[in-house]
Amino acid sequence: MLMSSERKWTYTLQDIATASGQGINTVRDHKQKGRLDPNDLRAVAAYIEGYRLIKQAEYRGVAGGRGMVSVDAWGEPIRSD
Repeated sequence: MLMSSERKWTYTLQDIATASGQGINTVRDHKQKGRLDPNDLRAVAAYIEGYRLIKQAEYRGVAGGRGMVSVDAWGEPIRSD
């Protein structure tokens, strides 16, 4: 039973794509292949975090060879101006 003070939150595959740094078609493919269950909030959080960590590693040069660059929690480079 939903109480008046409780809210129901919703998100879309596009929201997941944006948060994970993946393209919408990639997220749809992962859903279709069973790599992502958008009905399970914990699975969605793990998916987003996993792809954010991959993006961070790429910026740090582990996977992408871009050199050592500081990144924020979203995997975006931090300017050191």
